[in-house]
Amino acid sequence: TGEQADNIKLISLPDQATAGELTVQNTTLDASGNGSGRIVVRSGNFNATNSSITVNTTGSISMSVDDGINGLVGSQLNSNRTKITNDALSAGNAGLINVKADALNLRGGVISSSTISQGNAGVVTVTANKLEIDGSSDLTGILSESGGIYYGGVEGITGNAGDVIVTVSDTLKIMDSGRISTSTFSTGKGGAISVIA
Repeated sequence: TGEQADNIKLISLPDQATAGELTVQNTTLDASGNGSGRIVVRSGNFNATNSSITVNTTGSISMSVDDGINGLVGSQLNSNRTKITNDALSAGNAGLINVKADALNLRGGVISSSTISQGNAGVVTVTANKLEIDGSSDLTGILSESGGIYYGGVEGITGNAGDVIVTVSDTLKIMDSGRISTSTFSTGKGGAISVIA
């Protein structure tokens, strides 16, 4: 829209609590705008199905390091056919995606930051004790792209993909074409990948 976005907060517990549950289904949460925009999730369990959680930069103002998507889930984060995205759609740079959970299950959805413009994608950071990426039903993974699958055919993309940082302290499973990646389909540069498991 070219205007600054409001923040969206979904909070069912303090940062250090271990109970509480949030569920979204067939839902769109969108805090996109020109510059600032933020979605914050705090929960014991967070379940998302057929949904979109999005903070895109739509103008020339870059997001700050505090903007983007920040999720802290004490127990399980289950993402089924859900997009958690922070993309650069114009000249401004995207913000960050930072997701922490004890157990994170991705099935048919993405946690991603991409660019289809002059702005750069953001850094995607995922930290979990257990991480499972199951790509059996759809494109599934943790990624950052310049251009890419979702934005095929867009010309004039010069922004760079962001870094992808994944830290797993216990078990990492990637199945059926699931992926952790950073890539470029444009004149922009790809980012770096760090996986510690």
